Amino acid sequence: MEAHIGTGEVVKVYRNLHNKTGVGYSVKHAKRNRVISKRGGVQCVKLENVTFWVSEKTRQRTIREGKKYVHAYAVGTMKSGGDYENAEQSQTPREKEIETGFLNTLNWHRVSYNPFKGPDFTVNGRPLAGADRAQLCATGMWVFNPRFKNQ
Repeated sequence: MEAHIGTGEVVKVYRNLHNKTGVGYSVKHAKRNRVISKRGGVQCVKLENVTFWVSEKTRQRTIREGKKYVHAYAVGTMKSGGDYENAEQSQTPREKEIETGFLNTLNWHRVSYNPFKGPDFTVNGRPLAGADRAQLCATGMWVFNPRFKNQ
């Protein structure tokens, strides 16, 4: 990522759906609302004090037009992020399997988001409000100590 982005800054992160490998994430500075990651995004981002935000208006446009518009973010304080340099560095299916097993054993929970199924990020179908930590990596988004809506 660019030199002026550091840990401790509040950022908005979304999956870069136009990345050829599908594992890149784009990072926006929360206050300036400008993309600050290099072209192609980053391979792994770790956040603290995370909330989840979805633009309902743009979600409805996505559903109506059947196109992919950026409208859903994980928002939090940057803990770390690694550059995504080229597609050849993406994880193999076996590496993804190992990462998934590792995160599961440490009580991390996989997050899902599908604009056609509803307006929320979810863990096992339960709508998320936030989490202590999030890791966005090749195997998807994971959260530690999730907080659910209506708790």
